[in-house]
Amino acid sequence: MRKSLLLILALLLIVLSACGKGDKPNEQSKSDDSLESTVKDTNSDTDFNYGEGTASFEAVITETEEPTAAPTPTPYPTDDIKEYDNYGFTYSEKVQLKNEPRDDGFVHKELEVGTELHMTGNAGDGWYMVEADGLQGFIKRSEIAIAKGYINADEVRLRAKASTSSDVKSEMAQQTELVIISRSDDWYKVVLTGDMQEGYVHIDYVSYFNGYITADDVRLREAPNTECETKTRIEQGKKVSIITEYNGWYKVTVGEYTGYMSKDYIEYSPSVKKVDKERGYLLENGVNFREGPSTECLSLGKLAKFAPVYITGETDEWYRVLYNEKEGYVSRDFVEKGRLIVYVTGQDVNLRAGPGTNTDLLTKVRQNSKFEIIGSSGEWLKGVVNHNTGYIRSDYLSDTTVNGGKKTNEFTSAEIALAAKVVYLEARGYGTEAYRAVANVIYNRVKSHRFPNTVKGVVFQSGQFSVTWSSKFDRTTPSSEAYEATKDVLNGGIRPLPFNVLFFHASYLGRNWGSEKQFYKTIGDNSFFRYVG
Repeated sequence: MRKSLLLILALLLIVLSACGKGDKPNEQSKSDDSLESTVKDTNSDTDFNYGEGTASFEAVITETEEPTAAPTPTPYPTDDIKEYDNYGFTYSEKVQLKNEPRDDGFVHKELEVGTELHMTGNAGDGWYMVEADGLQGFIKRSEIAIAKGYINADEVRLRAKASTSSDVKSEMAQQTELVIISRSDDWYKVVLTGDMQEGYVHIDYVSYFNGYITADDVRLREAPNTECETKTRIEQGKKVSIITEYNGWYKVTVGEYTGYMSKDYIEYSPSVKKVDKERGYLLENGVNFREGPSTECLSLGKLAKFAPVYITGETDEWYRVLYNEKEGYVSRDFVEKGRLIVYVTGQDVNLRAGPGTNTDLLTKVRQNSKFEIIGSSGEWLKGVVNHNTGYIRSDYLSDTTVNGGKKTNEFTSAEIALAAKVVYLEARGYGTEAYRAVANVIYNRVKSHRFPNTVKGVVFQSGQFSVTWSSKFDRTTPSSEAYEATKDVLNGGIRPLPFNVLFFHASYLGRNWGSEKQFYKTIGDNSFFRYVG
């Protein structure tokens, strides 16, 4: 019996010993289950505490989770997406490119400001399907800019809606930069790049940035790649308006065309500040009138000295000007602001109806007469002299007088008095304009090689002025109105008739007077005729 009890106790000790070994963590099991086990004694700072009683163990197990794999989004069906082909860019940070045109769609990527986009589809409900950074997805239309530009005037109003009756959100200074989101009739929806304000601006107050072509015969293409069709070819120096850019290409407008051109062939021009319209004139001959504010820009022609312009804009070195209603740029070095009055340098200089010797000769102008320039065409300047408007060649004009500025009257007091008698008798009772017209015919005849070259010779030429045949002619005293009108015409004042109007007769005789005389107009009670023989 005693041996049996001893055997049972020995077996119990063996079992207890085996159970103690089983409490040790199994390394293979730990690896398989991806677990991390830390064993600590609850009564001591050491790993194990062997006290008087039974050893106590506490196992703390921490699990390390596997990262959850991102779900692969289901491709969005494109059957209902309308074809669209345009290019734009993001104008704010972290624009979300999504897998479907929904606010809760899966985000492929957050795009940085200025990311270039190819809009390939119109998804409706305010979304575009786009290609960006090598990915395809959807972006809200309101987060895409289609162009960039600037405000071209001062105190331009940014409105809440596309209407002049809409609330004003702010007033913008000239050259405020912006991006264009969309267009509605004559309004742009814009975002100001400085403070990110959004609103509407009338299209008249927004300009694109300009550039110019730096090489000759550059292709303007349908799309931004070298494989697509060429719309036209552009010469070197031509001005272009830059709308946006994509993958090394600019979308530009040039003349009647809009297309794409490699950035390698375009240089930006400085932006132009709009100024109040102001008159000016050219200081030298042969000044280039260019398409843009750069010596590399195409020349539209050369302007003559004294050519009048209207200044409408400026950069540090250039004026934007209107010349004969055409816009261009002239170096500021060659422009003087203000109205221009010059002086006629010769005696009896021809004032013509148009810019050329084949146009009607209106009259002849005395030396040192003031000529206020109001227009030009090549070497011919248009102006006003003694109330007559016409053209004089620029080489007969100067900004200084000659011979001390003296004006020599061609006709003596006696000649003026003699001519005034004829004027008074031929147009009596019909006023100053009628008197001037008759005096103008006398003047034209004196200057014409077809008639005598003196007032006396013209007045008494046989068969011409019937009023001189009367015995009362010598005793006639012209009215002061007739005398002053005659004096004004002979001394270079208002001359209402062209130089080839050499004849008149009473209006009741009709408007037909042979093949060599062409009716010009009726003034007072006389009809006046051009010589066309």
